[in-house]
Amino acid sequence: MRQHRHSAALISTNLKQAMTKAVSIPLGLILMLAAALASPAQTTPAQMAVSEAVLRQANTIVLRQKLAQAKDTVAHEDLVAGARLYEEAYSLVQQIGSGIDVEKAQLFQDSSQ
Repeated sequence: MRQHRHSAALISTNLKQAMTKAVSIPLGLILMLAAALASPAQTTPAQMAVSEAVLRQANTIVLRQKLAQAKDTVAHEDLVAGARLYEEAYSLVQQIGSGIDVEKAQLFQDSSQ
C-alpha cells in the first residue's frame, strides 16, 4: 500500500510538471503576442498629415453649421444661445487655423452685430 501511494504521488508530481510546461509555453506565447499587439503602431508622417487634414475638414463643416445656427438663433432673438454658438464657432476657428478666411470673416461680422 505504501508503494502504491508513493507511485501515485510520483505520477501526480510528473503530471503537474508536464501540465505546467504545457501551460507555460502557450501562456508565454500569448503574453508575447499581447505585448506586440498592445504596443502602439508607429504612425508615419503621411498618416498624421492625412488625419490632420480630415480633422480640419470635419471641423470646417461643423464651423459652418455653427455659424448658420448662431445667425438663425440671433435672428430669433435668443441672444444667449447665439452667443454660445458664436463662442463655439470661435473655438473651432482657433483649432482649424488657416484656410477658413471666409468663415472667419463671417464669424467676426456676424458676432459684432
